Amino acid sequence: MNSATPRPNPAPQTPTREPNPTSHPRPERPVPPPRPTKSSPRVRSPEQRSLAARVAVHASWAQTTDRTARTAPGTKAFLDRFERQVDPDGQLDPAERARRAAHARKAYFLALALKSAKARAKRKAS
Repeated sequence: MNSATPRPNPAPQTPTREPNPTSHPRPERPVPPPRPTKSSPRVRSPEQRSLAARVAVHASWAQTTDRTARTAPGTKAFLDRFERQVDPDGQLDPAERARRAAHARKAYFLALALKSAKARAKRKAS
């Protein structure tokens, strides 16, 4: 044989184990119920889902070090809405757009306050 040609290594042989006839058979363990997955969620009542969500949100906020940074994208999207409302085509000067957006924001929150006052008055009357 030529010493330059490497020989293939044979696959390692694993010994087969025969069962020990004197050993005791392992007792069968009860099979736990399957864990819920996204494709097969656990059925919960609305109250249980609400409570689980509240637990999750408080645990998440407990791990948040910078609340402002975490909410910044949502705050920006909310405020940008008013700029798009007053200048949908982006034609206005940025200062004028900001001034109009500020008025649109004030109008929005005043309308919410009016709606809230009406609801409180209605509850008080009944």
